[in-house]
Amino acid sequence: MDTPREILRLRRGFLRHSPRANAPSPFLSREIGTRLLTRLAYVTLAPRRLLDLGAGGGWSGVALQHRFPDTALLEVDWVPELLPVPVERAWWAKWRQPAARFSLAASALQLPLVRHSVDLVWAHLLLPWTPMDQLFAEVERVLAPGGLFLFSTLGPDTLRELRPALSELPEGTQRLGPFSDMHDLGDALVRARMADPVMEREDLHIDYPDLNLLLQDLRALGPAPAPRPVSPVGKQAWQRMTRAYEGQRSATGFPTTLEVIYGQAWKPQPRTLPDGRAVIEVRPVPQAPIGL
Repeated sequence: MDTPREILRLRRGFLRHSPRANAPSPFLSREIGTRLLTRLAYVTLAPRRLLDLGAGGGWSGVALQHRFPDTALLEVDWVPELLPVPVERAWWAKWRQPAARFSLAASALQLPLVRHSVDLVWAHLLLPWTPMDQLFAEVERVLAPGGLFLFSTLGPDTLRELRPALSELPEGTQRLGPFSDMHDLGDALVRARMADPVMEREDLHIDYPDLNLLLQDLRALGPAPAPRPVSPVGKQAWQRMTRAYEGQRSATGFPTTLEVIYGQAWKPQPRTLPDGRAVIEVRPVPQAPIGL
């Protein structure tokens, strides 16, 4: 998302392929989100205010409200048409009320929230399309001391079966990634002064009966080649790509692997010295991050 042209392309793609507000969540997003939600079972947290970054069609918000029914929820997305509930102009006046739910069209990199105002930040599959250092810095800013940041993203081994076939497509139409390694994500969390980062990964293997269904699921997330071209040259390249991937078909369909990364970190509590100075201590990233 470095140039206005790239931002416009991404926005159009999400509008075209992402679920509209309150529509059923795409399979891949729902599957990975459900797995991310289980991580909350291992932490003790009673947030008063919860922030859902990249809210999309609202699946995460419904699941989070079920998990924390007495928590005020703010869902943020940079594409207003995807927001799950109507944007309320005076949402900030009611932000402290329990069990309230609001939507806000805003960039995750420039949130209209004061410092230390959120107890839990949830970012499900937002990172592939957002610079991680800028995002982590903004999350650290809005998190209250003792608050939790929980996120999911895709790793560089994602779609390893499809990548060789994509070389048949013209340059600039392949559009996979960029995906960050979990060690780089952990380092970025420490640079943002987050504490106790824990990174986990797993390979999600899915067999698709046909290529169109696979691409449909991928485009709902964002990491997919451009739609089928209409020019004769483009059609020929698309057919070559399809034949190349067809060679990997098994009895159960097209093999597909997603490297899913789950991460969490805490906003550290400051240690107050006798003279009144507050010291924030951040532990380094473990040399061997916890994995599945």
